[in-house]
Amino acid sequence: MAKVRALDAQGVRLSCGVVGFRRFADEIEALRAELPPHVYLWINAAKRGETYRDDDIARFERVDPLFRLNTREHPSFGKSCRAGASVVAVDGEGNARRCHFVREPIGNVYDPRFEEALRERTCPNATCGCHIGYVHLDELELHATFEGGVLERIPRRLPLLRAAGS
Repeated sequence: MAKVRALDAQGVRLSCGVVGFRRFADEIEALRAELPPHVYLWINAAKRGETYRDDDIARFERVDPLFRLNTREHPSFGKSCRAGASVVAVDGEGNARRCHFVREPIGNVYDPRFEEALRERTCPNATCGCHIGYVHLDELELHATFEGGVLERIPRRLPLLRAAGS
């Protein structure tokens, strides 16, 4: 919390995140209560070994109105995706992939013509269950929610998020 307060005092835009283990729900709610109201606390669904009941999801949605989005695999095959146009994953040699979850490279950032590779494509994967991937699926319209902070999970307006979760 000291780091969050220091960064916030300097005007740094930030978000905080946790993994949504049910056994830590009380601590997650306490963290939300301690954070400044304008700092988004996102909850990643525990993808293995955790089963969420409806009341668990509702409880976590009171902290993170977008929690439910992270609890599922979004059908993505053939759907319009911004990955590869507005965001890429780059390895140590400069090989760029349109998405962390797509193995096929689109080019190399050291190639002077690399920008020609940047364009929207449809997703080749059956599903996408991670924020760093599904946030770019056009049909979810999350770029409007996280405008200017898409990968960082910094919402444009936090009160709007809270209203969306009620």
